[in-house]
Amino acid sequence: MGRTLAMGVLLACGMCAIGGVAVYEARSADPGSGGEAPSAQFLGAALADQEARGNGTIELRFELKSGVTSATCHYIRTPGMIWVKREEGDGTKDGRIDTVISYDRATEEHRELSTQTRGDKRESGGATRHGLVVGFAWNQGIPDMPLYPWSSPAEIQTLVGAISEGRVAERSETVEAHECWRVDTKPVQDLVKASVWLDREVGFCPRLAVVEQRNGYRSVIEFSSYVDLGEGVVIPGRMVRRLIDVRNGDRTLATNETVVAEAKSGGSFGAEELKVQFPPGLLVHTLDTGVEGEGAAEAPR
Repeated sequence: MGRTLAMGVLLACGMCAIGGVAVYEARSADPGSGGEAPSAQFLGAALADQEARGNGTIELRFELKSGVTSATCHYIRTPGMIWVKREEGDGTKDGRIDTVISYDRATEEHRELSTQTRGDKRESGGATRHGLVVGFAWNQGIPDMPLYPWSSPAEIQTLVGAISEGRVAERSETVEAHECWRVDTKPVQDLVKASVWLDREVGFCPRLAVVEQRNGYRSVIEFSSYVDLGEGVVIPGRMVRRLIDVRNGDRTLATNETVVAEAKSGGSFGAEELKVQFPPGLLVHTLDTGVEGEGAAEAPR
């Protein structure tokens, strides 16, 4: 079992940010340590390596904030599964929506169970599909850097893949007092131009990303308060994503924030334990075919 950090307490003490403590095992022989630019392939591999550390498993609890709304999330990633539970609302006037998603990384089966509660009324719905994971289990609000998405769902590309195929700047650049290597990624789908700044001191995880979209919008994502979970696994304790309308005087249209409350690496979760099970009699929509059927198992935890 990995080391657990209750980050809400640590943030209050100002101890969450790693700062000058190298959580990546930086060596003088590493590319980029002597001022020379590392290759894009090295940077991508260094970030991807975090997924294999701590037995490939992490568990996160965090809050997603967007304007006046917020949701709490519980996220588990293992070598074989991704599981997410999202809770939004308090069940009173505006109701409460609980969504649980599981994704089998081998079969690409995506299962989703959503329950809406409003007063005494409670309605549930289920869905399955196959293909790359989307929705709550695949978005830019989840601070899992090796699997962080980089493009739209129409052509999903991870940050690791984008970095590996990108172009590294000749000289390092400073982001919030951190020396970083800028990688300009190739345009894909709706992205016209995109760059990400990677910090060697946190295992070449990002400090900043700027994405220019074809629709005239710009996304600026800041990654901060990095926390060491042990065995070289690090996650940002806070992420802020701003959507900016470039054609309208760089006006900020929306701000989304992720704040991690608790995280740990390691642990043991079985595939059946994480797989969403549908209650008997529940109407389940198979999105691949449009066929509807009934669930045949007990409700998930």
